[in-house]
Amino acid sequence: MWEATLAQMKKHFENQFEDMEQKSITEKQRREEYYGEQLADAEARHQEEYNLLNEEAESLREENQEMKNFLTSQINNLEHEIDIKNRHIESMEKALAELREKSEKVEAEQQMVNEGLRA
Repeated sequence: MWEATLAQMKKHFENQFEDMEQKSITEKQRREEYYGEQLADAEARHQEEYNLLNEEAESLREENQEMKNFLTSQINNLEHEIDIKNRHIESMEKALAELREKSEKVEAEQQMVNEGLRA
């Protein structure tokens, strides 16, 4: 009789242990699923943020390159204008030097004529 009672109690505790073990496994699976979803969501948000940052960085690189190209073009245009103006200045200085020379010759001739008239 005691043996039957002990067998029943043993069976009862084994069933209780199996129920608790099953509940534990179920809870573990539920938590793994929950945290797995949380992790997947976090990874997806991270990837989205990463992609946005990469797009922004690429946009900034393109903007920087456009600005660099624009400034390079402006510098080249200004250097070209400076070269043209420098050539124009050189030409004007040369013309001015020629005019001074002619003016000095004319003044010298005029002075000779004036001296010739006085004599």
